[in-house]
Amino acid sequence: MVVCELIMKIYLVFPLLFLFAFLTEGQQPITRIVKENWIVEFEAWDKTEELTWKYNDKGQQTNYLYNNFIESDFIQFFRKQEIYNYDDKGNRSGIWSKSSGPFSTTESLQESQFDNLNRITSDIVQTINPGNNTTSFRKAEYTYNASNEGVRITYSEKENVVDDWQLDFVVDSIYDVNGCLAKAQSVSHNINFDHTAAQIFIHKNDALCRLDTLDSWSNSFADSTLYHIRRNVFNYIGSGQDIQQIQQRRTIASGELENHFFQEERYDDAGRQIHRFYHRFDEQDSIIVNRTYIAEGYPLVVDEWRVRYLSGGPSYRIVKDSFAYQFEDGLLKEQVEFQFRNAELESQRKTVYDYYCNGQLKSETIIFETGHQNRTRYEYLGNVDCGLTQENANLTIFPNPTSGKVFVQSNILDAKDAQYQLYSITGLLLGSGEFSRSSIPTEIDLPADFGNGYYVLKLYTDDIVVAEKFVLLH
Repeated sequence: MVVCELIMKIYLVFPLLFLFAFLTEGQQPITRIVKENWIVEFEAWDKTEELTWKYNDKGQQTNYLYNNFIESDFIQFFRKQEIYNYDDKGNRSGIWSKSSGPFSTTESLQESQFDNLNRITSDIVQTINPGNNTTSFRKAEYTYNASNEGVRITYSEKENVVDDWQLDFVVDSIYDVNGCLAKAQSVSHNINFDHTAAQIFIHKNDALCRLDTLDSWSNSFADSTLYHIRRNVFNYIGSGQDIQQIQQRRTIASGELENHFFQEERYDDAGRQIHRFYHRFDEQDSIIVNRTYIAEGYPLVVDEWRVRYLSGGPSYRIVKDSFAYQFEDGLLKEQVEFQFRNAELESQRKTVYDYYCNGQLKSETIIFETGHQNRTRYEYLGNVDCGLTQENANLTIFPNPTSGKVFVQSNILDAKDAQYQLYSITGLLLGSGEFSRSSIPTEIDLPADFGNGYYVLKLYTDDIVVAEKFVLLH
């Protein structure tokens, strides 16, 4: 009961702290707007996602907002909002989160505690679901123990069941004096069975924490059956980036360690993978991948060969991806990808890139052979579309015709607030107002006494005016 009282205090106090953080001056919005527009033959649906981050004058993230708008046969809207709070040492000490959709809404509060070395020591999370009138609690605790051999970190997670904290998950990690993970063991508890797993890491004697061997095993407490044991052996060749790895595992049938797979990876001086070979012994399955790149760092050709030995003999699959690029003033404008299967062209797709006048990426549009498109748009702090003019401004109203509700979308609203006026087809002014800047479609409910017919919506700023007509059919 004491823990529950503590949680209730957190629940009552933290919204005030979050509200203070939200209203603190000095916040700067950083927005990344993502739009995906899909047009498929015989069916069509639009999906718009908007992600927004805000930061305070210390560079700490204080807000996160996610909106997801889907229009198909009916409108769906999903929203998630998070507000962050920090202690006087700059540690993120609290998170308030709310998620809402067409069928449910959940709200959660998280409080984090830290030691004098700014290491996290505990997390308490309360989640409320008003739809089914339930509240759940989860608590995570961290302990740190240092010795001459390194540092041991224990993480335990518990959940509250009828005012009683019950152990759910434990991870025990040991780091050596070089800061390399040397051992990890986990124990999880479930209603039906308990499960444990462990890993032992043996490293090369260097500061890169490169692995020499990795042993892992796991078993279930339900019947004490050891059902997994594996050993991975690593070898580094060439410049030290190239890796050879072989994995052995013990099968239940033989009880002996047997070769499971072999893998080799090679990299160029820029750290890009240029070769990968993988062979699985039990299925006699091999994959070889070679990659080449252009001077700007983009892939030019990716060749993949796959050989699998079946009862009737080996089967081969050859996949080749080749790329063509178009640059303008040093910026990538178009990329075309061709995919061949067994030497025959199977598919191709084109990606078109657009930029702001300062060179930051504004959008990327993937155009598929099937006719649908996937478009991603970006917006940055203090950056507007310097190319927005009367000539390229647009306005979209949907659904059109409508039975009483319309959604408005415009590239003007991507950059700034705008005024609107609603007219009858004869030019009679019926209403006016203001739209706030947003990439999410803005909703307008038309009055019930509006008759069937054509209407005109005008959207305007100080220097740009656009108009579009739509049809109302009750």
